[in-house]
Amino acid sequence: MRRRLAIAALVAAAAIWGSAFIFGAIAMRELTALQTVTARFIMASLLLLPMALWRREWPRPNDWLAFLLTGALGFPVSMLLLFSGLEYAGAAITSLLYGAFPVLLALAALVFDGEKIGRRGWIAALVSTLGAALITAGRWNARDWLGPSLVLAALACFAVWVIMSNRLMRRYSSLCVTSWTMLFGTLILIPIGFFYGGPAPAALHAPTWLSLLSLGVMCTAVAFQLWNWGLQELGTYTSGVISNLEPLIGAILAVLVLGESVGPALCLGGALILGAALSVSL
Repeated sequence: MRRRLAIAALVAAAAIWGSAFIFGAIAMRELTALQTVTARFIMASLLLLPMALWRREWPRPNDWLAFLLTGALGFPVSMLLLFSGLEYAGAAITSLLYGAFPVLLALAALVFDGEKIGRRGWIAALVSTLGAALITAGRWNARDWLGPSLVLAALACFAVWVIMSNRLMRRYSSLCVTSWTMLFGTLILIPIGFFYGGPAPAALHAPTWLSLLSLGVMCTAVAFQLWNWGLQELGTYTSGVISNLEPLIGAILAVLVLGESVGPALCLGGALILGAALSVSL
């Protein structure tokens, strides 16, 4: 029963994150990537912090640095790269590129935890790279290449964040790790947003506010807690398999909601990435 609940939590997190690309694209019609990410994590931290304080669970002194580094990598660094890439590449391309995440996660596990991925894993990494190349094929100017490159850099950082979070959750609950790493990441992000992001527009339209609330509450506070709990229960590779739902949902929503086009090269590249991700995860 507990395993089924953990699988359901991972499926829900992947489905919610798949919609984050849409909410982010809508919010960035009026806001910059930095303003969007900052608002998102302030909202999420305000929701999660009281829950963490109520449970009276916080990092021990010798783990403060680990929490700080995990929070910095997982939230300001990864999310600023991801949303900047989304701003340039669009929701459909970003969603399809996100299918490379399980492969990057396997490579991170190899580098940082010494886990072996075998011949199939390396072949999958090559196929995934080919898929990413197909997605960016024909995009020759610097602006078009910049978006996918930023997305892939964000995914690499996020893969390392998963490894770091998983290590912390061997000693702490998923709620503790989610809440405190997010708080530390948000505290780092706020001055960056204040000095470099500039003030947000005085008046925002209703779709922008709804998108920010969806990003902050559902796509961050709720989804990250669901993901971390499922990760703690089931481990890295099962989580990687289920995360394949995210790019599929994101790409479909980008076409249906935003009207973005997905040509043959994008479909083939996305299929290669998803197939490689499923292969290496299994």
